[in-house]
Amino acid sequence: QQLVHFTVDPAAGAHATSLLSHALKALAVKGIVLQTVDPGFLFPVLDVVAAQALTVKVQGLLFTTAGEPARDAELDAKLYRAGIDDLDRIVAFCADEAQMDRSFLKWYMPLRLKKQELYLLQEECEGAEGKRILCMGELRGDALQPDVAHLGVVTAPRERGKGLARRMLGTLTARGVERGLRVRAGADADNLPSVHALQGAGLMPTHRVLKIAVPGMSAE
Repeated sequence: QQLVHFTVDPAAGAHATSLLSHALKALAVKGIVLQTVDPGFLFPVLDVVAAQALTVKVQGLLFTTAGEPARDAELDAKLYRAGIDDLDRIVAFCADEAQMDRSFLKWYMPLRLKKQELYLLQEECEGAEGKRILCMGELRGDALQPDVAHLGVVTAPRERGKGLARRMLGTLTARGVERGLRVRAGADADNLPSVHALQGAGLMPTHRVLKIAVPGMSAE
């Protein structure tokens, strides 16, 4: 099992490293996944890493707004804010085009739709097919940090390589900034198309997601 969060009462802060070491052993933890944005978790882990010479791998990059977002006026005008009536279409799109798990989608997407956090770029289709989703963007609020919003995007495979993800990310970032939000997004460190799309949208990598192996488990 992997440890993904660790919190110590401020009164016991001086003992955070020893408490973490004890927790790793007591819980038989095989790995640690943490974000550098969380210093309360990061610093004790780094102490343990240094003391035990553990293996560290950068698994992902965390992006945030930097300067003026790259809003696309043409795409902005075409965006459709999805509602709960679009649930079945969105589940089918994400499952078929991005191979996402349908059971997860049926739980997760209604939460986003009820809060109107999903945006669609569509095209008209002939016959009874109606409108086809080309790209879906997410601008999701953070319950623990009301001034933060998280970005996500899914693009149909046939539409990739046309800059749609970059344009969607830039436009939703601009909408979030207009609402006074700090916009964040994540990408796997080796997913260069996603990294380039986020940078092209006006975001910069400011933090990392680290995967740390403990004895008995590799970092891969």
